[in-house]
Parts: sequence; structure tokens; C-alpha cells
Amino acid sequence: MRRPRDRRDRSPGRPVERADDGFTLIEVLVATTVFAILATAFAFTISGALRSFQASKIRTVAEQTASSALEDARRLSYDDLGTVGGNPPGVLAASRTVTNGGQTLNVATRVSYVNDQVPTSPETGADYKQIRVIVTSSTLPTLNVQMVTTMAPDEQPSINEGLVKMQVVDYALNQPVVGALVSLGAGPSAPRADTTDATGKVSFAALDPTTSSGSTSKYTIGVSAAGYQALPEDQAPNSAASTSLAAGQIFNTVIRVFKPVTLNVHLVTTTGAPFTGAASIAVSSSRGSGSVPTSTSDTALTSVASSPLVPSVQYTVGASATGYYAASQTTQVPISNYPTVLAADVTLTMKAASTGTIQATLKDSTGAVVSGATVLLTGGPGGIVLTATTNTSGVATFTVPLGSSPVYVLSTRATSSYGASSTNVTGPTNSTAVTVNLTVPKL
Repeated sequence: MRRPRDRRDRSPGRPVERADDGFTLIEVLVATTVFAILATAFAFTISGALRSFQASKIRTVAEQTASSALEDARRLSYDDLGTVGGNPPGVLAASRTVTNGGQTLNVATRVSYVNDQVPTSPETGADYKQIRVIVTSSTLPTLNVQMVTTMAPDEQPSINEGLVKMQVVDYALNQPVVGALVSLGAGPSAPRADTTDATGKVSFAALDPTTSSGSTSKYTIGVSAAGYQALPEDQAPNSAASTSLAAGQIFNTVIRVFKPVTLNVHLVTTTGAPFTGAASIAVSSSRGSGSVPTSTSDTALTSVASSPLVPSVQYTVGASATGYYAASQTTQVPISNYPTVLAADVTLTMKAASTGTIQATLKDSTGAVVSGATVLLTGGPGGIVLTATTNTSGVATFTVPLGSSPVYVLSTRATSSYGASSTNVTGPTNSTAVTVNLTVPKL
């Protein structure tokens, strides 16, 4: 019987074909790469799921914390419902750190009066209170859990209490300042503090009248905002920031703030070299006038006559020295670059000149001399600007360049005691002093 032929049998001289015995190196590398890719994707999936689970856990704990904080607030009496030193004042902490469920959380509490007056009823600004709890976490920066509730008083808000409504405005831009800290100082219901909203406004409601409990002190308002200061006339004790408050009275006010600016004054000779002699720089504006002594060619001015320099206000700047004067220039820190740019440059050329004297005697409408007053002189050759203060005899003395019948203007600003006044005077043409009387109305 014939043996079956083995298919591997081959004719003499032909190579013998072999069966595959395992994987090649390339196949191993490809398999390893695919496994690494799949393992990495799987690891990322697991890691993302763990992060999501942790975030969900923190959010759940935060919601429980916020809910608990609201319940604690609702258990308080209505009069105690507020933050320490806040608006309204109360016993709650404005911010605190708590540990709950192994998580460290930041809890902020905001209590505010809500104005929801009934038509035809007087406005009190304190119809009920809103409580807002905000929970955040440094572990999870995106976490921001907020819960809100309201509470009504046991009885109708008293119409015998007062209300202060105010707005903080950037003087230069005429725009509201958001997030400014407003403090209610002296007064029977002070202290209180709050921050301005998106319209720059703050209200202080349910204020005891200044005549209550025998108190006669006025309420005062202070504003604090980074880089800003209030106009001097909008600071206490001036009327914009200080008021008595009668029962049922609503006091409305606007506090104007600004970022202070600098005028860099450069004094040079007619050749353009720095002027290094002793000189006096005079500055005049609608907000006041004054002089600043200097012994250097470059002077940075931030205030004049104790009044800070303000953006968008036009300032006329001049300079004088013994035997020299400079024609004035008018400049301002423009609001187009404010508040990014808070400085402006002025270059004044000091010219040699022969000088004379003007003596102005300031009296009020009753004939009494006025001492310690600032008198402004403008005009003459080159349009100079000078200021001088009256002495005990009411005399202000100016050293001015001689000219051919130069005309100057002498003026004073209104004060709380005197009205404004001005007069023209022909300046000196030789060494003889020119004298002039200037009368201001007594208020």
C-alpha cells in the first residue's frame, strides 16, 4: 500500500518551506505602541472621572454648607440679621473659613436691605432684608455656590427712620465707580460700611434721626477706592459728605472721586539750557491758585495751595525769578488717556527783564482789610501768571516785568466769608510802584 505523500515533500534541489514559529520584532513594537496608547487614554479617563467625582463631592459639601449658613441666619432675630460693621449691621461674620466633610471652604455672607415700597407709601429703603451666602474653595477655583433668601420684619418699617442714598462718580470721566468702599461715620446708627454696586450706588437705610437719644452729631460719609481720593469739597464736614437726618428724611448725595495727577514743570533759559536759579511757579485754575517755590529746573507739582491737582481741569502755569519771567502756558491731563496717563509736561522759558512792582490792597465791602487771602495776577507782557498772599495790612505785592502800559488783571476767588472780585490795573513802566485797591463782598 502506498504511503500518503507528505505535502512538504519537495523535489530534489527545491528549498524546503517552513511554518511560522512566532512574532517578529516589528509586530512586537506595534503591539506595544497600541497598548501604550490605549493605556494612556484609559488612565486619562480614570483620572478625569476621579477629578469629576472629587469636584462633585466638594460642590455637594459646599451646597450643604451654604444651606446651613442660611438656616443659621434665619434663626436670628430681625434686628440681629446683618454683618458685623456692615450695612445693615448685625452679628453675622462677613467672611469665615469652615471645615465640612473634610473640605476647607470660604463662606461669605452678604446682608442687604431691599427697597420694595408699596405705591403711595413713604420710601424707607428697608422693607425687608436679603441674605446671600457665597461658598468658594481654594481647592476648586471654579466653585462658586450661592444661595439667597429674604426675611421680612415683624412689623412695617418705621417711617420715623432716615435713609441715605449716594453715588460715587469719577470726576474726570463722569462715570460710576464700582466696588468703592463707602463708610458711614459719625451718627447714632454708625458705623456702617458697604461697597458700591454696578451703578456706583450705596444706600444706608433704617437710620436713627440725628436728634434721637439726645444725639446731635451729623452722619458723615467717607469713600475709599484704590488709587482714588474724593474732591476736597466732597469730604466731611462739607455738605456733600455730612448731614443731619430728620425722621423720614431721605438724603441724596454724589461723592466725586479722582486719581491725582502731576504737572512736570521744566524751566529753561532762552538757549534751552536748564534754568537753575531760585524761582516761583504760579498755577491758576477754576479750582484755585497758588505759588510753589523751586530751586531746580524740574519740579513735579501734585497740589497747589493744599488742593490736589485734578485730571481734566485746565491749569495755567507761569514762573518768575529775580530779573526773569516766563510767559504762561495752559495745560491739563486729558481724559482721553486717563487713568492710564496721570501726568503732563510744561516747559517755560525764563526771559531776562527789567521789573517793577504792583501793590494791591484787599478790603471787604465794610472797608476792613482782608489778610491771608490769595490774589491772582494775570496778563501783561507775555501773559504772565503770578499769585501773592495779602499781609496783615491786606497788601499783596507783585514783581512784574516793565512794559509800555501793560494791562494786568487782579482777581480773588469766592470763599465761605467773601465773594469773588476782580479789577484791571495798568502795570509799571518804570521803577515807581503801582498801587491799586481791590474790594471783595463780605458774605
